[in-house]
Amino acid sequence: MYINGSLFITMLKRFLRYNDEDMRDFIAFATGPVPEGTEIPEYSFSLRKFVGEVWPMMKKYGLRQIRLKRNFDKVVAESPGRYERAVSRIEAAKTGGELAAVWEDSFEYFLDMLILQDGTNDNYFLPYFNLRRKLKKEIGIEDTERILSTISGSSGSTMSAGPSIGLSKIAKGEMTREEYLSEYGHRHYHENELSQPRPYEDPKMLDRMIKDFKKSGIDAQVRTEERKKEFEEIWEEFAGKYPKKAVPIKKKVDKITRALHKREGIRSELTRSVDAVRQFYIKAGKLLKLGDDVFLLPKEDLIAALSGNTESFRHLPARRKFYARLKKLPKYPGWIRGRFDPFKWAKDPKRRSDFYGFDAPASGDVLRGMPGSSGKVEGKVKIIDSPEEGGKLKKGEILVAVTTNIGWTPLFPKAGGVVTEIGAPLAHAAIVARELGIPAVVGVPGATEVLKTGDKVIVDGTHGTVELVK
Repeated sequence: MYINGSLFITMLKRFLRYNDEDMRDFIAFATGPVPEGTEIPEYSFSLRKFVGEVWPMMKKYGLRQIRLKRNFDKVVAESPGRYERAVSRIEAAKTGGELAAVWEDSFEYFLDMLILQDGTNDNYFLPYFNLRRKLKKEIGIEDTERILSTISGSSGSTMSAGPSIGLSKIAKGEMTREEYLSEYGHRHYHENELSQPRPYEDPKMLDRMIKDFKKSGIDAQVRTEERKKEFEEIWEEFAGKYPKKAVPIKKKVDKITRALHKREGIRSELTRSVDAVRQFYIKAGKLLKLGDDVFLLPKEDLIAALSGNTESFRHLPARRKFYARLKKLPKYPGWIRGRFDPFKWAKDPKRRSDFYGFDAPASGDVLRGMPGSSGKVEGKVKIIDSPEEGGKLKKGEILVAVTTNIGWTPLFPKAGGVVTEIGAPLAHAAIVARELGIPAVVGVPGATEVLKTGDKVIVDGTHGTVELVK
């Protein structure tokens, strides 16, 4: 998924009155560092046009979001029950017409979770950025990054670190397999891809995770406790250095931490709701005798087919063929400017996987990204393309990946450090690494191209650098 940087920057300048430095800082904070010397084109539109086009959507979903946020705890608590009811109705449907009648129930459940997730981002993202902006001006970037790159350790564990901690509990006999799957069985590294099975659907997936985790000999619970102590020590040092600033800043840190936990909690429930939609598609595939081809149908085509109109089926062979072509393409660049033809780009022997459409800075011995989790570590690089290759990662090696999500979490405890090509301080890799006390640098352009398995590097998670050791 890509963010339209031009629209993003135009909004920041026009409505939040950010200067160029703050604007680029915000973009880096949200998505990763903007390439040096890059001029991002802006849009030209009037406030009247913007309000005219956006207001109807805000009116439609804004009130709904306010209601959901007011009842946050109740909505999250009721989510598993809503999921069970939705799946029960899906399983009970005997005909296409009966299943089509269930669609709104499944979709509205998903939409509630999506709208609430969006709302929790507002309560977390901007306050975090504004605090970082304020601290940089008042105490300097060094102390700011030391505090913020350990902030997750200030209060318990989030749902993002849950799978790793859950595996620790299974290993100690403190959690059963059934309890683990009930809590985390819907989380997966392709969890937003409807066609991919979840861990609860494939028991062998959990077996592999448990076996690999036990082999690592690492206790994720202990690591989270160690990071919490580290945060407390850093904070005590900060309070002694800036006594007048400590109390008001600590209140903001605590507020942001609470918002983080809420955000990660609703992300888990949003993923659960996505699985309800997956179950709808699976049942539709059985009733329509389409198998996995059902995932090539947009929801409008699917509902029409369940109601008897199968006109869209004639497009399936072409879609299947095109999808196969897309899967063979190399990973796309992290930054794209202008129109991008992936097939033409893929044929270019001089293509870059980090930038497209403008002159990008050459890579040197020091790669720069964003501070993800504090600390410095030296180790050997291991490039990992997916969590299924997690068995290749040895204890203490530097995990280097394009990006990570919840499905990667069980790999983190045995990594000496983490480096991602895509990401920002509020991305999954940074959040989990902070909780487990693992140095991490995120948003490093071209990391998986410049670095090779076996390279020795120094990962500095406080300053956001990865240095190649000759």
